[in-house]
Amino acid sequence: MNKLRKIVLGIALLMCMGSLAIADQNNNVLKPQQNKISQQKAVNIAQKKFKGRVLAIHHTDNAYRVKILSAPGSVHIVLVNDTDGSIISAR
Repeated sequence: MNKLRKIVLGIALLMCMGSLAIADQNNNVLKPQQNKISQQKAVNIAQKKFKGRVLAIHHTDNAYRVKILSAPGSVHIVLVNDTDGSIISAR
């Protein structure tokens, strides 16, 4: 009984350790996914740069693309980093 318990505990330990280091196809250890900002937070950040009505928002690989129509009628595009909320570009 003692031997069986040790075997079960050993298998359970190996299973836990295996889930800690997940590797991709190139055997590079993947980093845990970082927290991403919400779509609403990206809109708020973009509207601090340009006041106006949000026409569209799209999420790409690492950024939110926010399209804003300002009061004078200009259309602005703001790229907001989805990890830290920094503005990548604004025009």
